[in-house]
Amino acid sequence: QWHAGSNLYPNASCAWVLTDTATPEAPALSGGVLTLSTSDLSEFMYYEQTGSSLSIPATLTISARLRVVAESHLADPRRGVAIAFAVAPDQMNVLWIGQDEVFLWSAFGVQGPTAAVDTDNAFHTYDITVVGQSAITVSQDGAQILSGSIHGTGGAVTQARLWWGDGTSSASATSEWMFFRHNANATACGTPSLSINDVTVTEGNSGTTSFSFAVTLSALWSLGAGAIPM
Repeated sequence: QWHAGSNLYPNASCAWVLTDTATPEAPALSGGVLTLSTSDLSEFMYYEQTGSSLSIPATLTISARLRVVAESHLADPRRGVAIAFAVAPDQMNVLWIGQDEVFLWSAFGVQGPTAAVDTDNAFHTYDITVVGQSAITVSQDGAQILSGSIHGTGGAVTQARLWWGDGTSSASATSEWMFFRHNANATACGTPSLSINDVTVTEGNSGTTSFSFAVTLSALWSLGAGAIPM
């Protein structure tokens, strides 16, 4: 799955497709963090997988580590940072993440279960589990904060779909992402690589000299449908 430490953008390592209508902003990858930023409510910037790239298992698991830097929105049940998951045509929900609040929909376009938690002072890991394409639980840093269910969309969604970032015209935001992974890839995704840095040390003419090398694994190994490495 995708990890910012790989120094690859999501659409370069997995079957993610970028939608970016922001001006002049663009996704920025630096220091193991991917920054997504929109400055106008009408702008979009999100990564998406749909259709044949997905195979939704009986228990869908999604995990992402992120921080909300800034966010603004209309009086609307949407926020500028989100993780959306459609498990089948016309069957979905969305985890909306604002400043110090997160919520699911109780029906399409209706704010439902809500939790007041920190979202902007530090990075947090959000784990979403969908059992039987119905029951949803959401945890932050290992503690459950929300529960809900998949609902109909009135025909707005026609296929399985996952997206994350700013996918609404009702809000704008800047968010930072360290990883995003799930167990619904139809094919292998995000093969990790191992790298060792170069070092230069003056040896001298006597005694011993220590060399320290940094060994970096670009991402956790994806186990395919049914499991996510943690």
